[in-house]
Amino acid sequence: MEVPVNFNLNCTINSKTSAIPKVLSRPFAQLVLVAGRVPPAEELELQLPPIPPDRDLKQLQVWERPVALEAELALTLKVLETVANSTLGDILEQPLSMLRHILAKLQACVPAQPTPGPRPQGHLRHWLHRIQEAETKESQGCLEASVTFILFRLLILDLNCVASGDLCV
Repeated sequence: MEVPVNFNLNCTINSKTSAIPKVLSRPFAQLVLVAGRVPPAEELELQLPPIPPDRDLKQLQVWERPVALEAELALTLKVLETVANSTLGDILEQPLSMLRHILAKLQACVPAQPTPGPRPQGHLRHWLHRIQEAETKESQGCLEASVTFILFRLLILDLNCVASGDLCV
């Protein structure tokens, strides 16, 4: 069952609004319950964390930020859907619905590849490659730990940075 989520991501959202934290507070509470069930990332042997905990979207050009966030959010959603299918379906229903909605809005802002525009290079290319590799090389437990570890930063800081565009410095 899909749960409606009152959240709109436009490519031109003003970063001064405080709507993001208010909208995400209830799903976050549910995700905190899940986070307690996943071993901390430092206890698992991650070959290379798929989403580096020290990476910063501000290092990317403005047009690259939504591309990176889309890839990270897609991996996060895929991993959490696997967890939901196994044991935590009821707990994750609302957060997953919220993540699907955010991803759909974000995908509307990111041009589909291939396009005649700029190609991923440098940091972005490296991040996208790590995310792609992680899906085949890392265990499900490592992926769960990694996405759980970065989830709140991804949704609060990174989403706000992408939404603010040039203002995120």
